[in-house]
Amino acid sequence: MNKELENILDKLDNQDANQQELGFEALAIIKEILKQNPFDIDMLTLRMRLNTDIFENTSQIIEDATFIIENDQFKHDKMVGYDWLFWVYNDSLSMPDKAAEVIEEQLVEIQTLYKKRYIKDEKESELLDKLALLKHNNKQIDVALDLWYKAYKKYPFFYNNGFVGLKHLEKENYKIAEEILLTHYTWSFDSEDGYRLQYGIKLKEMYDAKKLDKYPQLLGLLFNIIRNEKNHFKITDKLDFYEKYYPEVEKWLEIYPNNALLVTAIANTHYFDTKNYVKAYEAFKLLFNCENHTAYTDLDRVKKAAKKSNNDFLSLPFKFSGPSVHMYNTLSTFSILYNKTKKNKKKKKIAQIAIQYGEVGYQQYKDYLLFGKGDTLNNQPHLFAMLCNNYANALGNYAETLKYDKEKELLYDKAGSIHIEGFQMSPFMENIENASYDYFEGKNYQKSIESTQTVFKQYGKELSINERQKYFLRLVKCYVGLKDLENAEANYFKAKELYNKIGQGAKDAAHYVIFSGKLFYEYAVTEEKVYDKYIPEMEWFLEQEVIQEQEPKEVGLVAYYLGLCYNATDQKDKAAKAFQKTVDYLQDIDDWEFYETKCEEAEDALDDLGVKVIKRKKKNNKSVFKKIVDILFFPFMIVGLMGAALVALVQLMMKKEE
Repeated sequence: MNKELENILDKLDNQDANQQELGFEALAIIKEILKQNPFDIDMLTLRMRLNTDIFENTSQIIEDATFIIENDQFKHDKMVGYDWLFWVYNDSLSMPDKAAEVIEEQLVEIQTLYKKRYIKDEKESELLDKLALLKHNNKQIDVALDLWYKAYKKYPFFYNNGFVGLKHLEKENYKIAEEILLTHYTWSFDSEDGYRLQYGIKLKEMYDAKKLDKYPQLLGLLFNIIRNEKNHFKITDKLDFYEKYYPEVEKWLEIYPNNALLVTAIANTHYFDTKNYVKAYEAFKLLFNCENHTAYTDLDRVKKAAKKSNNDFLSLPFKFSGPSVHMYNTLSTFSILYNKTKKNKKKKKIAQIAIQYGEVGYQQYKDYLLFGKGDTLNNQPHLFAMLCNNYANALGNYAETLKYDKEKELLYDKAGSIHIEGFQMSPFMENIENASYDYFEGKNYQKSIESTQTVFKQYGKELSINERQKYFLRLVKCYVGLKDLENAEANYFKAKELYNKIGQGAKDAAHYVIFSGKLFYEYAVTEEKVYDKYIPEMEWFLEQEVIQEQEPKEVGLVAYYLGLCYNATDQKDKAAKAFQKTVDYLQDIDDWEFYETKCEEAEDALDDLGVKVIKRKKKNNKSVFKKIVDILFFPFMIVGLMGAALVALVQLMMKKEE
């Protein structure tokens, strides 16, 4: 933007006294800019804003807005022109009929401007909502309600759905009210607009007048709202709801046994109020006979009821059907359960269930968002991205339970692809981070590299030092997997540069660079047979005190690779010292076979060099696991020895008597 114009706008933002004079100066500069490029949407928008805020020049605003609308070069920016034109007719000139005409033209325009159905549906819903509000304000209530219902069908999560549902309820349009209010009810924790209580009060009034008897969904909705809004409905004690409403809910459940809302009200009463977990669990089980069985209660609550009543949660007849948002919620519950479970067999079953819920939601979202098929309830691009993340994680979790084979790699690779689908639909960091990991585990190194580079490009400033070093390590691993020495070296040096920049004693900078270095040296020396080039690098590595403190085993390994380099370049004395250092660092390690092997190889190398291996007296360096076993079984060993001694003594005495 023109520097002079920027200065003028800053003064205008600071409420400078010479508003009109500054405004004229700004308009003059904008006019010159538009002479060079009449299609500069930013300048046109700025001129309309100045003509609104300072000059109230509606004719110029109409002229600019019309110019934008009539020129196809503006493409999606045409919507800017329509919005300004609507504002002029509706807010400034108070011409509602002209304002309505603008919206109707806009509704036609979006059909050609947008190709993706999910974008088109949401834009159309926004316009229908705006048109409905216009009609409502002009006392055309029935027309407004019809338009709002159309807005709901196009995009169920539009801003006014709670208000609209309440209005349909007041007009006793029960089926439409039910449809809209149930959608609002499941999302009202997010919007917090206060309508839940308002339509709860109206439902209570209608219930008392016996107007809801044929509408089980509205009955169930009422009783759940009463439970959640206890203060308003004068529920002061835990057992108040049970005493006042439970018999009513039970009566309706006998008439409508497969209604999930009524079942939820019964189950929650036992779970929260009477603390009868056996009855709560039995009630929760009934949900699996209902449509939308996971819609109104978190399965985590069902799991806790099962535990408290000594039942097996995983034996429930899970149903893999329902709206995608509920598939996502249930998938998330099982993902959390997986992370809390220790036994591999149980983890595997949990991952399988999670995958099935994830697959249903994934396909439903994908059909609508990518192919324009299915219910508009699936118009949630960001939630699709979140489901992709959890679904892919479930695939990775299942792969984790398998022994290493091709199926494991394929599952990880599929998980990586699903993370990418989610990221492309609605970018957020977890998907691309997890794609990097899953592709690596699936040995799709090139895709892992691409994902990792995206992490650096889009989120590099948000990464901690430790996280950046972790991703440099992954890049080194990937390039080693691809046998690409040049790029493995480049990323190792980036990790080293960061380590030096932060400070060589900084543990966050050191942890992953240790493994980046060890891995790179191992590959360069043992596979690429590069013996002379990296000797200074390994010497530098072994001098780092923080590395010696954090990972002494890796010091021993790098000393071994350095010894190989010295030996290959005919530096025998240095080779002997390096191999001896390997023995010094690795001789006490007896629970890591790889390190033991390298220690033995270093000893053999010293023998070949004709140098005596110096080994200190072996420390008691048992693994933690072995120490725990010894502590646990030592008393039993003593008892066993005493028992054996006693038996021997008795036998000896018996022999003497004979």
